Amino acid sequence: MEPLSPVAHEDSLQRRLAALVASRGVGLQIGSDVLHAAGEILSQWLPPGLWALVCDSQTWRVAGKRLHQHLSGDVQVLRLSPRVGHTQVTAGNQEVSMLRSDLQQQRVSGAIAVGSGTINDLTRAACDELDLPYVVVPTAPSMNGYLSASVALLVEGVKTTHPCRAPRGCLVDGDVLAAAPATMRGAGYGDLRSRATSCADWALSHILTGTPFVPDALNLVGDADEMIEGIGPALARAEAPATIRLMGGLLLSGLAMDVAGTSAPSSGAEHLVSHYLDMEHYAWGASHDLHGRQVAVATITIAHLYERLLEVDRPRLEIDKLARQAPWSADSDHISQSFGPLWPAVQPTARLGDNLSNHQIVERLRRFATTEHLSLVKDQLIPASVLRRSLAEAGAPVTFAELGVDRARARRAIVQARHIRARYTILDLAAELGCLETWADEALELSA
Repeated sequence: MEPLSPVAHEDSLQRRLAALVASRGVGLQIGSDVLHAAGEILSQWLPPGLWALVCDSQTWRVAGKRLHQHLSGDVQVLRLSPRVGHTQVTAGNQEVSMLRSDLQQQRVSGAIAVGSGTINDLTRAACDELDLPYVVVPTAPSMNGYLSASVALLVEGVKTTHPCRAPRGCLVDGDVLAAAPATMRGAGYGDLRSRATSCADWALSHILTGTPFVPDALNLVGDADEMIEGIGPALARAEAPATIRLMGGLLLSGLAMDVAGTSAPSSGAEHLVSHYLDMEHYAWGASHDLHGRQVAVATITIAHLYERLLEVDRPRLEIDKLARQAPWSADSDHISQSFGPLWPAVQPTARLGDNLSNHQIVERLRRFATTEHLSLVKDQLIPASVLRRSLAEAGAPVTFAELGVDRARARRAIVQARHIRARYTILDLAAELGCLETWADEALELSA
């Protein structure tokens, strides 16, 4: 993709993105002050009839009220509320059930999600269950799932991902995005910078376990990375062109997941660490932050783990000895204690490795020791020091302490996060090499 110049007009970005998005059957309007034309635009994407405008109290103030004023047809506002004792709406299965019921009772013909990750996921899931079309009006460039055909929900305390249909269209107002809090801009930038480690994990899984690897999806993620090149300082200053470029990169990243048929191009070990922190928050009330901000910090940590992995003297590995350590099952009692009340929901994934024979583990480690294709992993990586600098320039956090996460909890997240999903990442390989805890300690020492 030809890079944008710093002064490129947002219309150029709109045309380039719209062509890519249209190829996936999704409409896109992106630019400054586009809410005033929302009625005309959304009528091209949603069928006639009563529309539901789904928001929360904050996104209603940020964009929902103004959007509502520009919609001439019948619109029912559905304002979601947080759970008792919470300050933010939760993206959980019980919220999906309540929203689905409201949509059914109102007999709407379509829905408009006004918000960022949580509102989008809830609307997408509820509409998917009801076979209703929906569109999204993002209020912050904080995550990459706006156009994704999957949804991340909290089910029995565990973050789970489910396939869902993508929205019919996405209406992006650059002025709304530029007004988003700095923390949300930093979250979006952190989510996108994780490409370095998520794609490395994807390549690693492809080499060692045969996971399908889709070059077209990798190219889209590369385009997204190029789109945000050098925008960090301008993003920290809330300059609209930089914010729109960030949003463009996030949309491309979401498309990459759809092309790949998996979230792997944009979600690897760093996302597992963030999900683990979220789970502890919902289970025990531990502090947590925006998903993308947690991902930003975890990305630096995982990049360090990769630097250590590439230093391993692979020909000298004692593979049979390593395989006998049985890292997937020997510590199951310890794992169950670590997850506490979440263990019943996590156990099916955590114990997935028990089905592996010693021979299978040996073969996987032997592939790592002998592969000539590790360059595919190396090509995805960015040095941890470079990631740290670029994230800091954009106003994203770079240490767990900035997230309110102490060292003991950060270490627990790094060591245990591999158990919450059946996706092979560097966390798994590091554990199989007997190095995960040591490398985690080193990474935390460097980030102190």
